[in-house]
Amino acid sequence: MGERNVTDSRILEAALAEFAHKGKDGARTQRIADAAGINKAMLHYYYRTKERLYEAAFDFVFKRLLVSFGRSVQEADSFAVMLERFIDGYMSFVRSSPVIVRFLVAENLEGGDVMGKNLKRLLESREPTLPQILIKGFEEAVERGEIRPVDPWQTVLSVLSICIFPMIIQPTLAVAIEAKGETLDDFWEARRRHAFELIYHGLKADPDREGSRS
Repeated sequence: MGERNVTDSRILEAALAEFAHKGKDGARTQRIADAAGINKAMLHYYYRTKERLYEAAFDFVFKRLLVSFGRSVQEADSFAVMLERFIDGYMSFVRSSPVIVRFLVAENLEGGDVMGKNLKRLLESREPTLPQILIKGFEEAVERGEIRPVDPWQTVLSVLSICIFPMIIQPTLAVAIEAKGETLDDFWEARRRHAFELIYHGLKADPDREGSRS
């Protein structure tokens, strides 16, 4: 990796943490430069403005998400495998990157303008994105009769919600987990299995049920 790429990564990691904890308005470029181990003049040279740096941090997050497990989802040979790989990968990603969850939540609470713009750009690009991969997977599974007819967009949103919500409330959830005598690792493993079974069996085509309606 070139020196510029290494420096970029340090800057974006530092920016991500600063924006996640302070919000876009409260973030300070001096703190980002200090955390990245560079001077503020170099930070300004690379990104010019805080707004550009904020947008670059979003691009960094989306690309990291796709690189983390997007290919394994795309290469799945069945709908069940695709869904299970997505749930496993997404839960592992958000659990290992709580700062990203906080960053995305903060952006939405501030209006979500930058996130919306970045998402629109990604969806319009020729490169496959996770939402596009999932939607195509749902559509093809419906066509094959593997799952019942569903709205792909609504279903993807439901899957994302089931996966990420426990992470958002994890500080509160940890109290209940401890009271039950479980560890966080135990909880997340059970959650992963439960999420897949709930979603897959809820979507799976049921010939007897369909026949009973006619």
